[in-house]
Amino acid sequence: MICLDFTTVDIEWANLLYQIPEDIRNDVDKAYMSSVTLYSPQLNILPVKELRLSAMKYFTPNETKVVIIGQDPYISPDQPMGLSFSVPKGVSIPPSLRNIYRELETDIDGFVRPVHGDLTEWAKQGILLLNASLTVVEKLSNSHHKIWSRFISEFLTIFSKNNPNVVYILMGKDAQKLKQYVNPGIFIETAHPSPLARGAFFGSRPFSKANIELKKLDKNEIDWTKL
Repeated sequence: MICLDFTTVDIEWANLLYQIPEDIRNDVDKAYMSSVTLYSPQLNILPVKELRLSAMKYFTPNETKVVIIGQDPYISPDQPMGLSFSVPKGVSIPPSLRNIYRELETDIDGFVRPVHGDLTEWAKQGILLLNASLTVVEKLSNSHHKIWSRFISEFLTIFSKNNPNVVYILMGKDAQKLKQYVNPGIFIETAHPSPLARGAFFGSRPFSKANIELKKLDKNEIDWTKL
């Protein structure tokens, strides 16, 4: 694909991605290039190509324990790193992630809010931090949602069919709409952690619930304190 480099991930992920029908992959490329033509060079497409599949770089598909689905990458050039909700160290922690940390403080014993927003250590434990859109136009939230809709839906269908014992934490209505493409799967649904949800996320305890489900599957629990 023009907009993705499958060589940046393990061959097992690449093989899975190649199972997405070619017409869907081609449609993504066409729409992506139209967006580049429309906005470049005034606005960048984020994140850079090398980071767009970062969520898949730390483990193989069958090592996936938890999937957390975000909406789209952050819209400032210094923020997106290919992991949903995550920003590089040294970058200000976004409001939604601050609320995730706040919930963790009451949900997980021993959790201490870090001074950064880099969730790489979670990814290393088998958490697929997947965005529903793999790219976005700088400064324009949700600008590539339509481009990626069929691709991500098909990806989830293929992935879940081949990896049944995975816990999905679906935060907000947009993530929950993708539930229909996951079969089988174990679902934990909450409000979105955005401040726009007016606190509905707090008290949902999705992180401890995920560990309960992992324990039932005889899998190692996630150390949510490790950041």
